[in-house]
Amino acid sequence: MWAGDVRRQAAQLDALTEGRPLSVTVGGPDRIFGFCDVDVSYSLSARPITINFVTDWKITPLRYAAA
Repeated sequence: MWAGDVRRQAAQLDALTEGRPLSVTVGGPDRIFGFCDVDVSYSLSARPITINFVTDWKITPLRYAAA
């Protein structure tokens, strides 16, 4: 499970720090409203943004190669 995989999380943090995007996909069984069994899949993608974008709230030139 991703939440307990500290080594994988560290690798993903390193990727973001180095300006590379990352993604996480997990899935498994779930139960809807206690009566219907389903298989679910969750996916998260993240890409680094420049600090200037966050602090200035304006679009700035990218410092990283576009994916």
